[in-house]
Amino acid sequence: MAGGIYEDVIFTKQLTASSKTANIPLTVDQNADAIALSITSAATTSSVFTLDVLGGGGGSIARFQESGGNYFKINSAADVTGSYHFFRNATATATAAPVVFIEQDHGTDDQPALKIQQDGLNSGILITTVTANGAPLELTPQAAPPATAREGMIYMDTDHHLYVHNGTTWVQLDN
Repeated sequence: MAGGIYEDVIFTKQLTASSKTANIPLTVDQNADAIALSITSAATTSSVFTLDVLGGGGGSIARFQESGGNYFKINSAADVTGSYHFFRNATATATAAPVVFIEQDHGTDDQPALKIQQDGLNSGILITTVTANGAPLELTPQAAPPATAREGMIYMDTDHHLYVHNGTTWVQLDN
């Protein structure tokens, strides 16, 4: 250990039913206003992971939870939900942002911020609005169509009309 850093160390704990922490092999209890766990990796290839978690194949793989109870959970494919689960149960006065925010902030990056590939038998996106107060989909009006248009792109213009690109030109969808 040099300067509080362990290098090439493997922690193993054999658990017994009578162990005080029988279901938690490693606990980091940070009682100060500081980082509890920091992992730094020198990996430079996509096949080497900074954090590799192997679950038992039936439950949740990981849960990242804040003290208020909101969490992000990664479920096993064998779990009944088999999904990434973002959960927030907070009043409007306690929130200032969406449940999930994806920000691609480099102006020259030409890749989408989110891509969904659905190879199964159901919809690629299912939007459900439970209350009458929320819109299932909200588009921000744009003063001009996207500069690099592709077939299937949809946008809303500041003229309050929807347009779709048919591969050649923009076509107004509504009257």
